Amino acid sequence: MAGWGGLEDLIDSLKSRKLDAARINLGIVRGLDYYSGIVFEAFDPVADVGALVGGGRYDTLTEGFGRKDIGATGAAGGVERILIAMQTHGLLQSLRAPVVYVAYESPSVRSQALEIVSDLRNSGISTDYDTQRRSLRKQLEDAIAKGSALTVIIKEKDAENGVVTLQDMRERVETKLSVKDLKQVAYKLVQQNI
Repeated sequence: MAGWGGLEDLIDSLKSRKLDAARINLGIVRGLDYYSGIVFEAFDPVADVGALVGGGRYDTLTEGFGRKDIGATGAAGGVERILIAMQTHGLLQSLRAPVVYVAYESPSVRSQALEIVSDLRNSGISTDYDTQRRSLRKQLEDAIAKGSALTVIIKEKDAENGVVTLQDMRERVETKLSVKDLKQVAYKLVQQNI
């Protein structure tokens, strides 16, 4: 995609995607001499912070590493600028504590814990777990410190039978239930605790 024809193709492609605010600026200089084609910058017209993202085509960079057959394009964004723009549009929300914390008794049931974490998250329930492989006691302390409303505890003997312990952290009540019922029960309790 070289020359004026490539630029026309790009503009047509952007228009077909309903991106009508694209403007050609032949004076953009990205500051790195390895760019070999079209460069770009993205701005937010409301947040007056300059370019949020910039990048371009740099096929010659791969040649320097012995790969003439690979083209390349890339972009980088300014985190602070993006955050300011998000704040300007009211898109930043304060972080909430995870509603459900999944704790596991031993490494042998960790994979079951990860399955439950994944299942709860896929159901839209904010869920956390221990990534440091700490003891169950430390995990429960972590759940309390993070302000979790519910803790799912997976013990070896219960996991064999497809059972977990659900602890309501605010009421200090524990219930044993099957893994297949966990999502539905957790969702109801989460709605009550929010």
